[in-house]
This record gives sequence, C-alpha cells and structure tokens, in this order.
Amino acid sequence: MDPEYLAIPHGFSILDLMRFVLLMGLIISTIDIGTFLLNDYYSSLGPSSSILGVEKFQCHWFVQGILSQTLVIYVTRTAKIPFFQGHPSTVIVASTLLASVVGFAIPYVPPFAKALKLVRPAGDFIGILVACLVLYTIVMQLAKIVYIRIWKRWL
Repeated sequence: MDPEYLAIPHGFSILDLMRFVLLMGLIISTIDIGTFLLNDYYSSLGPSSSILGVEKFQCHWFVQGILSQTLVIYVTRTAKIPFFQGHPSTVIVASTLLASVVGFAIPYVPPFAKALKLVRPAGDFIGILVACLVLYTIVMQLAKIVYIRIWKRWL
C-alpha cells in the first residue's frame, strides 16, 4: 500500500469489495478466456491433438497464469499507476520476482517438468506471452481508472 493511503484510517465496505470482485473478476475472466483460446489455437489442439500439443498447451497456460497473477498484484495494490507512480516495497518485488522466476523455470527443470507433465515453452510463445501480459496490465489499469472515476475510491 502507498504510505499516504496508510496514513489515514479507512473504513471497509462489503459493497466496495463486491463491486471490485464483480468488475475485476469479469475482466480477468474475459482476458483468461481470450488467452485460453489463443493458446488453444497456438497449440493446434483439436480432435486429433497430440500429447505434445496438449502438454505444450498446459505449459503455456501454467506459465501465463503464474506471471499474470503476479502482475495483477502490482495493479491492484495501489490507486496509482504501478511501477511509475506507485512503488511497491522491496518484499513485494522480491517475492513476486521469485514466484515469477520459479514459475517460468519449472518447465525447464526436468524433474519438475516431468512431475507436472510440462514441456518447454515454444520459443515464439515467449513473444506472445509478453504481448499478452502487457495487454493484460494495460486493460487492468484502465479498468482501475474507470472504477475510481465511477466510485471515487480504490478499495
């Protein structure tokens, strides 16, 4: 949380929480479905899917899920623009960076990849992943701006 937010006591509102969950949940679900469909297309899944195609899909979904959920922490933790105006604590940065690196590395570490039935991500998937994560962050930030304009507060 930002120091200026913590300086003043704030009340807790179930209504605000419900609004937040409804709006952000709808947006996150829509983005996840879009990513799921893109990944499905990218992995060429269909009635005659190979095991490799399924494992590639699972790997891409796993990596995208970990990275997008760590990114959303930065967007939702402050009413400001993350990374530019709202600066997270060292603990937040270190823990999310660690989670992201470990999550990204798991498919490259044979014992873990084998246990989770993951294969290495396709090389060109990384570019698609970065584009999806940037788009995800922008959409979430825009939703936050709209939320603040409508309800005049951020949680």
